[in-house]
Amino acid sequence: MRTRRYILVVLLGGLVFQSAFADPGRGHRRDDDREEQQRPSAGRMSPSEAAAKAQRNNGGGKVLAVEPTGTGYRVKLLQRGDVNIVFVPAD
Repeated sequence: MRTRRYILVVLLGGLVFQSAFADPGRGHRRDDDREEQQRPSAGRMSPSEAAAKAQRNNGGGKVLAVEPTGTGYRVKLLQRGDVNIVFVPAD
């Protein structure tokens, strides 16, 4: 019983210690950047439009992810068991 408590204290202490050294600024900023990039502005396509365009231009497939980049979207498609990554410009 005493050994279990010791192990539990060590594990919980490790989690607290790890979070003390995490860089919250970098992760927070990245989320803010991603949110800004996902908002379509006048003349820009939305992530769902990019997914539809990627499917249309590449023979269909299941959309696994849509990630904004500086000039468009990176779309991951599952096609016949293969994962293909397609870039769709935001024009």
